Amino acid sequence: MSITDERKKSVDFTGKYYSTPAKLAMKDGAAYKDVADLKGKKIGVQRSSVYDRYATDVFAPAGAEIVRYSSQNEVFLDLASGRLDATLADSVNIDDGFLKTDAGKGFAFVGPDFTDEQYFGEGQGIAVRKGDTALADKISAAILAIRANGKYKQVQDKYFAFDVYGK
Repeated sequence: MSITDERKKSVDFTGKYYSTPAKLAMKDGAAYKDVADLKGKKIGVQRSSVYDRYATDVFAPAGAEIVRYSSQNEVFLDLASGRLDATLADSVNIDDGFLKTDAGKGFAFVGPDFTDEQYFGEGQGIAVRKGDTALADKISAAILAIRANGKYKQVQDKYFAFDVYGK
């Protein structure tokens, strides 16, 4: 779960275990220099996600129509069928769940990484019951231990061509 200030009001978090940026995906070759290029475009997002919040606050005022879905897979179906112009989601989800599939052929990432902590938090962590710092500390220690002993990097390198832990 994205570690955001808003979510910290309801739950406690472990230290982050990964941090990958949000990205936009559109038809390969689509013109995108900045948010103004999204005017009149339909952007699919997963409902009630950090991507929904960002798209609503940043893309909608620029004239984009935000289309909300129950799951990211539904977004991918409508993007592939031409009912959407773009999606905003986690870069790994888009890459593995769409771009590397047959349905994603002809689509690509466009624009910058979206990493604004106000929306996307400080990485992904494991949420625990508010006040259960003992459990959060144990899990955080385990995350640090596998990073220190090299196991995290070994698993990361098996599945990803980049550093998923982030900054």
